[in-house]
Amino acid sequence: MKKFSLCLLFLSQLLLAQAQNELSLSEAIRLGLEKNYAIRIARNDQLIADNNHSLGNAGFLPIVSAQFDQNNANNDTRQEFLSGQSLERDNAKSDNTSATVGLTWTIFDGLKMFTTYEKLGELKKLGEADARVRIEATVATIIQAYAQLVQTKQQLLVADKNVAISEERLQLAEDRFFLGSGSKLEVLNARVDLNADKSARLNQQQLLDEARVNLNELLGRPADMALSPTDTLQTGTILEMEQLRNDALKQNPALLIAESNRRIAKLELKEVQSALLPRVDLLGDYHWNRSSSEAGFLASNQNTGINYGVRASINLFNGFQIQRDRQNARIRIESANMQLEQERLALDAGLNKVYLLYANALQMLELENENLEVAAQNLDVANERFKIGAQTALELREAQRQYIAAETRLIQARYLVIVSRTELLRLSGKLLS
Repeated sequence: MKKFSLCLLFLSQLLLAQAQNELSLSEAIRLGLEKNYAIRIARNDQLIADNNHSLGNAGFLPIVSAQFDQNNANNDTRQEFLSGQSLERDNAKSDNTSATVGLTWTIFDGLKMFTTYEKLGELKKLGEADARVRIEATVATIIQAYAQLVQTKQQLLVADKNVAISEERLQLAEDRFFLGSGSKLEVLNARVDLNADKSARLNQQQLLDEARVNLNELLGRPADMALSPTDTLQTGTILEMEQLRNDALKQNPALLIAESNRRIAKLELKEVQSALLPRVDLLGDYHWNRSSSEAGFLASNQNTGINYGVRASINLFNGFQIQRDRQNARIRIESANMQLEQERLALDAGLNKVYLLYANALQMLELENENLEVAAQNLDVANERFKIGAQTALELREAQRQYIAAETRLIQARYLVIVSRTELLRLSGKLLS
């Protein structure tokens, strides 16, 4: 009874550990969005752009500063007055203390502050688009890594089937040899094939371990953490090229970045042109000053007060710097326009290439499904015929090879559909949705 209880305890712990190691695709994406360092850095960069979009950063708000000064001196003084009197004092002490609170407020700068605030808003959008590019790229990588793990796990199961078939064949060959109806050569050939299949399984196990390490890294987890994928990754609904193109022109983050850069370039030209207009500042300060001296006309002096005024200025000539800045700003606008067109062409080309890959993978998937059914039937027939001696070991091995190849190609076709579909969703800006 005690042994039975221990067995139940061990089994429950084993099942619990397995459940804890299971990971669905949605959970993998959630972990990646939460812990992947590239995504976390992208979000921090976006927060910086958000913080920079403020009235104070654009120059709307006044600048207030405070200053305090304390000066002390010890001097040997000798003074002679017109009245004939004289004053001589050694090591005469003097001090001066002052404090000022000043304000400078630019109320007009050629409308530059309005343009700058608008530009900061565009930089905020640019930060959001850039963060989205990096997040979507990382999510796509996580999906592909998860699909790779599923693929290698399925191929490992295929390798297990292959080993099981070869073990059964070896057992039949040994039984026949023992009964005198088979040859030693048949046994040796079966053992060689079994060892080759076991070697292939070991290689597949290595690929599975590498895929697990890769996915753990993307999820910000220890590389050796146990991981078992639970999703088989369905190929989903078929994507239409025209809809993908329309979505991409509206939502592709790289295209949105190019459009933001063009708007920013135009705003920078407006900023430069604002330097041609006058600048008006309001000035004001409150000051307090006190001084004392052991030598001189005044023993102490103190004054407080408020100063205020207005300052207007205009740039008459600065070595043609404004003209150069305007020329450079116009060149940047032209470059931004070309960059936008280049991005559109690259997006269209990328969509077409990936969609061709996707459509071809769908056809391959349909074909390989049919091939697998035929190969499975062929293997069953060959196996039964081999058991009754109506088929040679070489013919059975060929049927086995065809079945394993068909199942492997089916797994690879499904993986290719998922990878190409993920890339199409990323290019069209719909991956995160």
